[in-house]
Amino acid sequence: PDAGSAEVQCPDVFGPNGQQLQTRIRSYAGYGYLASLLASRGYAVVSPSANVIASFDGPTPDRGIAARTQVIGATLDLMRRWSNGAGPSVAGDPGHTIGTRLTGRLDLTRVALMGHSRGAEGVTEFIAFNQERTTVYPLNGVISVAATDTGADPFRNGGANLAELLPACDGDVFFLGGGHVFERVKYTPQGRRFTKLQWLVQGTNHNFFNTVWSGTD
Repeated sequence: PDAGSAEVQCPDVFGPNGQQLQTRIRSYAGYGYLASLLASRGYAVVSPSANVIASFDGPTPDRGIAARTQVIGATLDLMRRWSNGAGPSVAGDPGHTIGTRLTGRLDLTRVALMGHSRGAEGVTEFIAFNQERTTVYPLNGVISVAATDTGADPFRNGGANLAELLPACDGDVFFLGGGHVFERVKYTPQGRRFTKLQWLVQGTNHNFFNTVWSGTD
């Protein structure tokens, strides 16, 4: 990683006796329970890391949402390369070598996205950003969990099937920003042919959808 990245500034740190003094939170791993379930049913699942964005997005006007859409696009582009036989290879390390193992095995004509918190706003905003890219991916569905809301219209360039999950005990995004997004897109002309769903789930808080987030809200 670059010298200024969060991976360098906030690494794992161990004491002289091997005790862990500082832990880099691997947020991407917190959705492994969903990834395993989906993979067992034949889905290819990727959970990209946005820790560097999350470490520095506080002062930015959009709280890093645009950067998250770019990560999503770049991840899909990588998957397309891997499906075309151009996966990365690490000499002597088969566990980190893709090479041609995924050639022809990823169906990128059927793509669904799920995001949580700022990542939830990132996946809904990708609906619009996707239409502005050189490579446009067909989005079968977008699932937004405990979303933030900076006021953008994700259906401004078209729409997608959208499901919003609102945690009824959310102590972080306590104003339930995802609900505001839902209201904005509900009657938009560009989204009329798409399904839009919203659930308010009793007893759920903000953090514990991600199993590595330890702070209760």
